[in-house]
Amino acid sequence: MNFREAKENLKQETEEKFLGLYLEEEKQYLHFFVLEALPEIPQQIDLFYSGCRLFEMHGEEANYALTDIPSELEQSLMHARFRRYDDIADLYYMIPAQVLYTLFPEMPNPSREQLCPSSKQFFAYHAGELIRKYWK
Repeated sequence: MNFREAKENLKQETEEKFLGLYLEEEKQYLHFFVLEALPEIPQQIDLFYSGCRLFEMHGEEANYALTDIPSELEQSLMHARFRRYDDIADLYYMIPAQVLYTLFPEMPNPSREQLCPSSKQFFAYHAGELIRKYWK
């Protein structure tokens, strides 16, 4: 589902969490979104964002109220695909390639295998295919 659909679903099911993914395959850059209602104020929906190159540890992270999402983030958000996902807590502490491996275990394990540049590019393209196929 897209961002708009995830927002509408969350308004109806305030206890759910929605995980959004948008992978820029050429840049090997993962945009990772978590959309959730605040437990103490269920009508307020917040967005957690993390963006980073697949095999790096340092990127951007921020939390936003839906009314405060910066315009430079909106384009990535509109490309993201969302779905319900319960086990989000562990994903916050992983590099993007490890997040993708956790979500799609058929991917090579980036923490066990040294990937050369062409293997990293293949990893990115394969992950993009899996997101398009299964992340709906």
